[in-house]
Amino acid sequence: MVQGCLGLLWWLLLYVSPTVRAWFVADAGWPVARSLVLADVLGFGVGSLIAGVAVAQGRQWAGGAVVAVTAVTAYATLVAMAWVVAPVDRVLPLVAMASALALTLTAARSVVWS
Repeated sequence: MVQGCLGLLWWLLLYVSPTVRAWFVADAGWPVARSLVLADVLGFGVGSLIAGVAVAQGRQWAGGAVVAVTAVTAYATLVAMAWVVAPVDRVLPLVAMASALALTLTAARSVVWS
């Protein structure tokens, strides 16, 4: 649930704070990042919230929700990796998304195989 809140806060900060945006997205990459906002907000932010609530409530479908968020997080991590090797040149998104992926994989493992 914390991951979902942080993901939503991250997008809000990208839109309202040019300083924060510059830490994560070079000017050349901002149009690409904006094109991903809906998928990221829904899949990563809202998806993480839903999966977190499902896990906390012990729902039968919690494992599937965590796996879905893991897939979305893996995709976002691959996008961040592509940005690092492209002219967009910001490493911080890769660090953030790789951390999120590692934590999501840990959650998926504990929920699906528990």
